[in-house]
Amino acid sequence: MRGGKVLALLFLPAVLNFIVSGIIAGLTVRQAYSKGLSPEEIGVEVMAALFTYSFYWLVLYICFGLPAIKLVRGWEVVKEYYRESGLRR
Repeated sequence: MRGGKVLALLFLPAVLNFIVSGIIAGLTVRQAYSKGLSPEEIGVEVMAALFTYSFYWLVLYICFGLPAIKLVRGWEVVKEYYRESGLRR
């Protein structure tokens, strides 16, 4: 597997995270303005929505990470790299 495809697979979730976070924050702000909330309350609403969303994003990172491990020659390479002696270096 070529390095560019592996890098694309690894960075795609980060790019999607920025895009979707912006969309969620925008929708939350719009909804909070329609309720007539104060700026402080709007900030709390946005942060609550983003914290909840970031928890679910963890599942997506795992779903992207497992295929990436296979693309870089499998679990044996990962186990070799993360051996105790490898971590000490």
